[in-house]
Amino acid sequence: MKAFSALLFVAFCIGAVFSSALPEESAAPAESAPAESATAAPATSPAPTESAPAAPAAPAPAKPGKPGKGPRDPTIEAAKELERKLEKALRLSRGKLQALEKALGEPRKAIVEKLEKIRGELIAKAKIAKKEGKKGLSRALIANAINLSQLNKRIARLR
Repeated sequence: MKAFSALLFVAFCIGAVFSSALPEESAAPAESAPAESATAAPATSPAPTESAPAAPAAPAPAKPGKPGKGPRDPTIEAAKELERKLEKALRLSRGKLQALEKALGEPRKAIVEKLEKIRGELIAKAKIAKKEGKKGLSRALIANAINLSQLNKRIARLR
């Protein structure tokens, strides 16, 4: 499962690089044509240099606007962050509940409640995504919910 997640992440990154590169390349010839036709070249040359620092900032907002990809959901991000923290704490604790609670700064009961709440939100969003026909998003949300359930079971065993 981790290998599949890693491959999916790599594919996403490669796609993001190629898709962010295409609009910039198509915009560059359009900017160069007015600069060539303008009579005052020194007046137009500062404009492209001023827009050059803005170009690296432009791909970042373009990523959430990709077709088929929405803006990043804070619930999903919170679930992933909590999952990372829990897995790290579980690895470090090696079966000791006190070490887990100390690493996360919360009692086990609060952790379990937070996991259940986030899991419920993920499942609800997966149902909505499925109704909208976003099969990939629905599967990803369900996979995250399953991971949280497994972490919840591992925490429950730490009694």
